[in-house]
Amino acid sequence: MEYRGSVRPFVNFNDKHDAEILHKAMKGLGTHEDTILMLLSARSNDQRQQIKAAYKTAYGKDLVSALKSELGGLFENLIVALMTPPASYDASQLHKALKGAGTEDDVLIEILASRTGEQIKDIIKVYKKEFNGKLEKDVCDDTSGHYRRLLVILLQGSREVGVDEDKIEKDAKDLYAAGEGKFGTDEEKFITILGNRSAEHLRKVFEAYKKLSGSEIEDSIEGETTGNLENLLLAVVKCARSVPQFFAEGLYRSMRHAGTDDDTLMRIMVSRSEVDMLDIRACFKKTYGASLYDTTQFPPDALNSSLPPHALKQQLGGHDRRLPEGVTLPLWRERLMWLYVLSGLEDESSSSRSGLPDRVASFQVYNLPSSIETMNLASVTYMCDGKHDERTKLHICIKYAKRNMLDQNIAVECS
Repeated sequence: MEYRGSVRPFVNFNDKHDAEILHKAMKGLGTHEDTILMLLSARSNDQRQQIKAAYKTAYGKDLVSALKSELGGLFENLIVALMTPPASYDASQLHKALKGAGTEDDVLIEILASRTGEQIKDIIKVYKKEFNGKLEKDVCDDTSGHYRRLLVILLQGSREVGVDEDKIEKDAKDLYAAGEGKFGTDEEKFITILGNRSAEHLRKVFEAYKKLSGSEIEDSIEGETTGNLENLLLAVVKCARSVPQFFAEGLYRSMRHAGTDDDTLMRIMVSRSEVDMLDIRACFKKTYGASLYDTTQFPPDALNSSLPPHALKQQLGGHDRRLPEGVTLPLWRERLMWLYVLSGLEDESSSSRSGLPDRVASFQVYNLPSSIETMNLASVTYMCDGKHDERTKLHICIKYAKRNMLDQNIAVECS
């Protein structure tokens, strides 16, 4: 199966060398955040765990604790998330959703509707080990009714495999009879069928349902259910149709209103960066007519503007993207980092490999072959000359790298 993540394992990986670089980045006055970001974002999660072990062996302390002591805010949250194994990250997000002030149902729905059976079983094991509790019990304590029953079914991680041709028509008729075909709603039928059948089987059921009723299954769910149960059923249906599309919609919602939902934005980008981020990007552009690249950098509400992303992009000045006078973009640095770290260092709206930014001439580029366009290196470090602010340096550095090495592993260090 083709790899669809945007973050790939680093080719010439050396855990001891990486641990040393991170140690130097945190040593002395000030912390080189760009070095930390670029190194960790160019390593797979498994490689980060190896770096963590090498760091403890070399320096006698936990790498994550050291990073947390040097960083802060959303950037700290991002780096800690990148350093956390996938199952542990999901378990921590679920624990936070259940044990915080009020239940964060959106988190429960997102994770339990989208993960595979094997992933859910791993999450349950990690949850018990790290939080000394049973995930199912904690879910049951915080939820109720048919919503709770469907969550419990999903927590079993035991969906059927393949397509049962004999059940397709029957399932479609049962769903119709449980909703649009009767007065009142038989929620049990929805829960049993949607919670247990395979995604492949459900897609065929949805087709049969539309032929039978003349409407999509989502229309029935929206008309027959409400609240958390409705949201969970819709999430299950969307994930059965397309998991990348489900997350593309989640990313859009996180940036749609005034004030970005940073937790959701980070959770989706981190958790899908090595799974299907390339497909999520494609779904996002197809659905909303703008690249995830543009929308993450320039969400209209962030500028209190109704301009579409491409217009904002022009407004912010081409490659340099300076903010207009008097305009401040909240969390600019964090948005830029998330974008470049987890969306593949690529602007999907442009496939050009030429027309480098004018300011690239001001950089000193070391250890490059004479023909930049034909180079084929596993890793290149670009050193900035210090004449520009951090945002501009980071932006131009990455633009330069991605235009010349689109298919390479890239490590960028701004000094």
